[in-house]
Parts: sequence; structure tokens; C-alpha cells
Amino acid sequence: MEKHNEQLLIIIGTVVVFRRQLISQVLKSPIENVRFLQRARPEIAFLIYLTVASSMLLLLHFLETSFGLDKRTHIDSQTYIDKASGVCKDLIDLGIAGLPNRAMYCVVDVLGENGTIFLNSALVAFSSALMMASLFKRKLPIFGVLAVLAIILAPYRLHLGIHLLKDSFIQFFVCMAVFSKFGSAWLVPLVIFRPGALIYAPSLFRLRYFAFILLLSVLGVYLLFPGGWALLLQVITEGNNLQFVFQEYDNIPTFQQFGPLGDLLRALVWPALLLTGAFFVISPAALFVPIAFTSLCTLGAVYVLRTSLNWEGVVLVYLGVAAIAYIAPGFTGFIRYSYPLVTVVLVSALLGRQPLNWRQAFCIDR
Repeated sequence: MEKHNEQLLIIIGTVVVFRRQLISQVLKSPIENVRFLQRARPEIAFLIYLTVASSMLLLLHFLETSFGLDKRTHIDSQTYIDKASGVCKDLIDLGIAGLPNRAMYCVVDVLGENGTIFLNSALVAFSSALMMASLFKRKLPIFGVLAVLAIILAPYRLHLGIHLLKDSFIQFFVCMAVFSKFGSAWLVPLVIFRPGALIYAPSLFRLRYFAFILLLSVLGVYLLFPGGWALLLQVITEGNNLQFVFQEYDNIPTFQQFGPLGDLLRALVWPALLLTGAFFVISPAALFVPIAFTSLCTLGAVYVLRTSLNWEGVVLVYLGVAAIAYIAPGFTGFIRYSYPLVTVVLVSALLGRQPLNWRQAFCIDR
């Protein structure tokens, strides 16, 4: 009997190994072909990446429309439409100094609703293609490639690109800062579109610069955005008293009842919940499924690529997401503001790329 069981286990093990090898061989050929094309004809490969990303955006748009999610699902979308014209007129009096945090209103006013959404989609497609080009320049394990590709084409990231939101601009500027030759020069338009995006800056540079860049970011908020500084100071000294839960399905604990200690708990716990997908166990909502799937892909990518990824970059992502959690207005808002870090910057780390150093910060060697 024991011999029979032993033979059965050997057969099962052989079948599992053979099945895994078969899957690897099936996937290996197209991935190797893309890698060859990336080396031989990078411009053709880039067009293919653009086509794939654009097709995914169109497919998601079709699915969302089928389920009744229109382009004004988000509250911010309606705000841009209602206030775009008035805000742009105010800029005539305010001048260029009034552009920060008003740039998106001007885009909507100039291009209109549909034109802005088209531009959003184009920015998401371009940034996705840029990351895919970097992915296929490297010879990574097949399952690592698939996991990183799933993060690049994360459903929630694409979702933000087919709505009237500024998130596509934010992700595009962060992507250009990380993957292009122009380094942190892209932080300028980033801050113009969202002044609070200064919080991303410390996670883009080497870890040894983190405290210094964080100090500069806080100083920038103090000098340029007094209203934001007053709110930040209140959060640090009195605890975050903002309304946290904006969606009925958001059941993630905010620890708000603990005051300033609760803010620290949130900064420690929420990044782990997001990066691992454990938040879905606490709040198993249907709308959280795509985000949880991307989190599982992140875990898979970290495991498969653990020997080649840049762990310094992963730590920087965690620290940046923790800073966002400290001041975030609810878990759904926290996810939205964290996505440039947990997709674009994390992909860079997974591919083994070094964060920016001072020499690479302004238009030198990337």
C-alpha cells in the first residue's frame, strides 16, 4: 500500500512538473519574439505596445459602459465640467502663479470633455508602452514578465485613464521622471497639475536622499501652498479629522479614533494591505476585485524576481505609500493617490532600475 502511494505521488509530481514546463514552453516563444523585435526594431515594438494598451483601454471602456459606468462616474469629473470655464477666466487675473492645481481645468476648457478623455487615454497608453519597452529589454523569467505586465496594464490604472480625471497626467509625469532621460525635470508639470504630488518626489530618488527630499517637499508645500501647509500641520499636531469613508463598500479601519497615533497606525498598516491585497479580506467588495488582483500580481512579481529586483526601490515605494496613508482621506482615496507609486515606480524597481541620483536628476543619463 505504501509503495502504491509512493508511486502515485511520483506520478502526480511528474504531471505537475511536465504541465509547468509545457506552459513555460507555450509562453516562451511569443515573449522571446517580442524581445527580439525590441532589440531589432524598437520603434515597431513600441507601436505594438501602444496598440495593446489602446486595445485594453477600449475593451475596458466597452465593459464599463455595458455595466452602466459612464464617463462622469467620479465626482471630480463633474466638478471639472462645471468649473472649467470660470477657473480659466480667473487665471487671467492670477497669472502663471495661479496655474498650480488649476491646470486640469484649463485642459478641460480647451479640449472639452471628450477631447480631454481622449488625451487621458493617450497618456496612459504611451506611459504603458514606455514601461513595456523597458520590460522587454530585460531577460526575465516568464512568470515575472507576465506579473509585471499585469501591473503595467492594471485595470484600475486603465480605468482612471478613460475618465475625466487628472490621474492620467500624474501617472504620465511620474513615468517620464522614472523611465525617460529627463529625470526630475518632469516634477515641474507634475506639481503644476497636482501640488500634493510633491509627496511622490522622495520615492523617486535614492534612499539616502529620502529625508532630504521629503524636507524639501514639505518646504515646497509651506512656501507655495499655504492652505496645504495649514492642513498638513493640523494633521501632524492634532490628528486627521477629515471625513474618511466615501464609499459604502469601504470597510477598511481608519484608526481615526486614536488621534495622531491612529495616523501612524494607518501609515504602517494601509501600505501592507494595499501591496499584498489583504484589504480584500476585510472589505470583499466587487469593485475592489481588480485592485486586489493587481496586488496579487505584485506579490508574485516580487517573489519571482526577488533576486534581480531593486529592493531599495521597493522600500522607497513602501515609504511613499506610508506617507500618503498618513494624510489620506479614506482607503479608496488612498488607493487612487498611491497608484503612481504602486504601479509606475514599483515596476521600475521590479525591473531592477536604480532610483534617481543627483547626476540623473536633471536630463543626464537614464
